[in-house]
Amino acid sequence: MGNKEPLLTRSKIRELQKEEESRVRKLQQEFEEKEAEIAKKFKKEKNKEPKITMSRSEYANQVRERSHFLTKAILVVGLMLLVVFLAVFFL
Repeated sequence: MGNKEPLLTRSKIRELQKEEESRVRKLQQEFEEKEAEIAKKFKKEKNKEPKITMSRSEYANQVRERSHFLTKAILVVGLMLLVVFLAVFFL
C-alpha cells in the first residue's frame, strides 16, 4: 500500500482521447462516403426519369386550347389585312 500511483496517468488519458477521436473521425468519414455514394446513386436515378407534371389528357387540352387561340389570331390578322388592302385600293 505504500506505492500509490494513479490508475490512469495524464498521458494515458490523452492517448485514449486521441484514439477515441481517431475512431470517431474514421466512422464519420465512412458515413460521409456511404452517404455520398447513396446520394450519387439517387441523383443518377433522378436524372434518368423526367418529371411528369401533367397527364396526357391535360396536355392534350392545353395543345387544343393553344391551337384554338392561334387559329383565332390568324383569322383576326387575316381580316385586318383584308381591311387594310381594301382601304388602300379603294381610298
